[in-house]
Amino acid sequence: MRNLDGAADNVAEEIRKLDEAGERCVEASVKAFQEVAAAVDRRRDDVIATVRRIRDDKKRVLREQLDIIESERRRVRADCDGLQASCSILLTCLRF
Repeated sequence: MRNLDGAADNVAEEIRKLDEAGERCVEASVKAFQEVAAAVDRRRDDVIATVRRIRDDKKRVLREQLDIIESERRRVRADCDGLQASCSILLTCLRF
């Protein structure tokens, strides 16, 4: 009987050790996944910031191009208006 009691105690001790080791593994797994999730969150934030920065840079360049186009458009209109006025004057002079 004593041997059976000792064997039962040994098995019970192994179960206790297994439970403790299992809990340590669970805690380590939870911690590892939390660290991975934090790293992914940081990377996501970095990528989002990079995408927004690139978008803003490109938008700035495109707006500069629009400003240049609009400036050129105003210059061409002014030139055309000046030529039209010159043509009107020339036609008036030719009629006389």
